[in-house]
Amino acid sequence: MRTARIALALVVALLLAYPVLAAGKKSDVKKAAACPAAQQVDKMVKGLTLTDAQKASLAAVKKEYGPKLTAAIKKTDVQTPAQKKAGAEAAKAAKAAGKTGKDVAQAAAAAVKLTDAQKTQLASAKKEMGTLQKDLSKKVMAVLTPEQKQELKKCQDAKNCQDAKKKCAK
Repeated sequence: MRTARIALALVVALLLAYPVLAAGKKSDVKKAAACPAAQQVDKMVKGLTLTDAQKASLAAVKKEYGPKLTAAIKKTDVQTPAQKKAGAEAAKAAKAAGKTGKDVAQAAAAAVKLTDAQKTQLASAKKEMGTLQKDLSKKVMAVLTPEQKQELKKCQDAKNCQDAKKKCAK
């Protein structure tokens, strides 16, 4: 009888300790990329106090636009593996030469050499993505109160002002 109690106590202790031990281990599974719609909505409403109804409405907007934006993003991937490799090598060489920002992007773009069909496909995909992002922004703004919209505008103006000051300082 005593042995059974000890065994039972050990089993219970292991069951209680297992979640703690499992939580301590880092998972090797990579997290899935965040939904682009969710990222855009979260960035827009950052710092705003939302009601539960607004949160539910925004969750529905995220759910509606998430797959659409993901599909549009996939359409922008028009480069062949060889073009991607050439672009990456050119970017690496430009960085090694001390170039930054736009100069690196221009060097990579020049090395890729898209075909006319790829350029057309890319332009179409970007246009579609821009339309989706504008529609998403309109839906988010429709959920917000006038006070929240005004607060959002102030934050955007302050950000634009800070960005302008950074550019002037360079």
